[in-house]
Amino acid sequence: MKFTWNDFDEILDVLDVVLAKNPEFYGIDQLKYKTTSDDKSYVLKVDVPGFGPEDVGVEFEGRHLVVTFGEKTKKFRVPQNADQDGTTAEVKNGLLTVTLPKKEQKTSSVKIQVK
Repeated sequence: MKFTWNDFDEILDVLDVVLAKNPEFYGIDQLKYKTTSDDKSYVLKVDVPGFGPEDVGVEFEGRHLVVTFGEKTKKFRVPQNADQDGTTAEVKNGLLTVTLPKKEQKTSSVKIQVK
């Protein structure tokens, strides 16, 4: 079986789900969020009850999207084909919605000479 970087990303995503479902076991606060995707973008929705746009921070740290509000901070691993420059965030009715457009993936093959 061949292991790829995408497999590693999927393992990290599963680990995030496990930690989110069992926060008391792992000693972390549960943050309610949902991720979805379609052909054009990834969407992250985070419950931020009682907080407005001025109270919520969203930023990239490498391949992680960091969401901060109140005393809570959560890092989300960002897929490689997410367009950081085109990302938008909005808080409305206690819900933060972050939309990350997908970059068009170029499929190319490069032969590497083995010495």
